[in-house]
Amino acid sequence: MNCAIPVELIGNFGEAYPGHIVDYKAPDSFVFRFVGEFPGIPIEVTVAPTRLRKPPKCGIYGTKEPDVSVGDHVEVLAGKSASNESNEALPPSWWPARITKRRGDFAIVEFSTTEEVSEVFTNFPKPHLENVVEINQIRPKNSEKLLSESDFLYHIFDVPQELVGLFKEPSNIEHIIRACGQSMLFCQIKEDMQLPPEFSNANISEGSMTKFLVVCTSLETKLKAETINHDVIRMLRQKHSILHQISELSRRIKEVNSVKSDEFICAEFSVEEDLVGHSIGAGGANIRRARSVDGIVSVILNPDTCTFRVTGKTKEAVENAKKLLEYATEAMQVPQQYVGRIVGQKNRQIQALVDRVGLARIRVQAANEVTVPNCVPFAFTGTRSAINDAKILINFITDNLREIDQLQAKITPHEYNRFNNGSNNRYKRRDPSSKSESARGERTSRFHQMDSGQATDNGLTTATTFNGDVGGRFRSGRVTDTGTEHSDSTSFRNSRPSNNRRRKNHHPSRGGGGGGKPSSPPRQKSLPPPAPRTEEPIEQPEVIPRPGSRHHDGGGRRGKGGNRNQTPQAGIEGVSITAES
Repeated sequence: MNCAIPVELIGNFGEAYPGHIVDYKAPDSFVFRFVGEFPGIPIEVTVAPTRLRKPPKCGIYGTKEPDVSVGDHVEVLAGKSASNESNEALPPSWWPARITKRRGDFAIVEFSTTEEVSEVFTNFPKPHLENVVEINQIRPKNSEKLLSESDFLYHIFDVPQELVGLFKEPSNIEHIIRACGQSMLFCQIKEDMQLPPEFSNANISEGSMTKFLVVCTSLETKLKAETINHDVIRMLRQKHSILHQISELSRRIKEVNSVKSDEFICAEFSVEEDLVGHSIGAGGANIRRARSVDGIVSVILNPDTCTFRVTGKTKEAVENAKKLLEYATEAMQVPQQYVGRIVGQKNRQIQALVDRVGLARIRVQAANEVTVPNCVPFAFTGTRSAINDAKILINFITDNLREIDQLQAKITPHEYNRFNNGSNNRYKRRDPSSKSESARGERTSRFHQMDSGQATDNGLTTATTFNGDVGGRFRSGRVTDTGTEHSDSTSFRNSRPSNNRRRKNHHPSRGGGGGGKPSSPPRQKSLPPPAPRTEEPIEQPEVIPRPGSRHHDGGGRRGKGGNRNQTPQAGIEGVSITAES
């Protein structure tokens, strides 16, 4: 299948020369190419579409025996073959004739006499025609009519400049022709080319695009070409990208082959079977990264032995690639008292460490896996460099925590209490010696026992004696209100009863009662005062220093026997932290 349109050229005597349209010049001018090459005869001629016709639909000459009989109008193949060295060698042509007699594989024909056409398309002489021919030199008469300018349909392909060379390749043209179903002609548009009327205004000087004119003789073919136009460009871009990658690989291979193999540096290392997946990476990402290292020639993995073989031009390149692929698991012992603070609340501290150094996984092993007393093993999984970085960070954090504990151990509880009783402590207890005289007087006089056994209450209107009498009638003693006897005016203002209540208690006869009659005992309007107690010194609460002090026993605010900020070890045994994806 070629980039051409099969047609037949009608000669001066009415004969038909098979060939193809191979180029376009103008709507009324095409380039026709004969089948085969003959000495002294041009291969291509410029013809008008009115001298062309489509080939018959009966098939290709010589494929099968034609179904003809005596009296049929047929066409007979005449002319000499290309191997004939005589001057009479002409391109093969079909001549109109009629079968007069047939016998076996031979037939006798009578050629139709036609006058020579004055239009000069070929200067071929009339060949010698024999009446006796073989049956396979006969075909039914071609019923196709001569073509005209309107029988040719056109479409323009806009191809990017970088894809022009790829578009011109015969394999790509054939692919387009197979998709469209019939033969087509592709011509690159030039400035001296006369375009069809429908494309007369097309801009052929656009720098980023190259235009190709598609010529066909079928409307269905034209519609298919318009449909696949964008898909063709997309396909060419993909091919161009792949070919670019292939050329780049070929260049690198050529560079590698130009260097002697003795100059290469090779390194082999094994990885544990359960860590090979980490070394390969998601979709082979780590292997691709290792191969992209400058100076690396090849990275090969033997899946049976889990062994990597890295080959490079320099030792530094091999080591850099090895760092990306060599995964391992190592453990380190961490003091048990610092595990909780290293792991952090909800594993936040240890997760941040995993993300920072690039570990694949870190596991805090369970209690039954402990091999060193008072230590918890941390198992790190990742590259060698990531594991070393993780160990450095863990040691740094542990040293800082140990130093903080040592500093806190130097602070005694008495010094710690004095620090907490400073101006910055919101919940401090005041020293009794710092209280004012009025406050001490108020506390002393609130519950005061009289010599007569009577208790008085500051500001309360109801008096209660120790012998159980309540109200205004008593067996001994008297009811007094000591609110006016306080020496401190501030305490007196804060504790004295209201005027109405005092007036009612001091003047029981006022109100609705009759003169001279004692009023009913007043109702108790508050709870009785608490039992008197001797003044005791105020004790300072026992305060435990902050976490880290190991020289003091006893409970803190959160419970007995421990640091209130220390995380229980049972809750973090067997914790496994993985890197966030």
